[in-house]
Amino acid sequence: MSGFRYYASDITQPYDGEVFCVETDGLASTVWRFAHHRSTVDLEEFNTQPGGSISMNGRFWLFTSNWDEQVGTEGIGASRSDVWILRLD
Repeated sequence: MSGFRYYASDITQPYDGEVFCVETDGLASTVWRFAHHRSTVDLEEFNTQPGGSISMNGRFWLFTSNWDEQVGTEGIGASRSDVWILRLD
């Protein structure tokens, strides 16, 4: 999972802007916190939303992020997003 709030990059509480996993087998309530995705979500720009895909072996998570608008701008002036890969070890 990833937590985010629209138009907010401040981290003020646990799980703000984080990539995390929650055990759902009903036997335990373990939560693993992996990293921050640093995405400043803008509703007009789909790629700023930190949606992603997990690899088939469960070891990597690929996602998009504009990294707090620090990766530059596109030709139309919108903040650019890149693809990021997170190792889940």
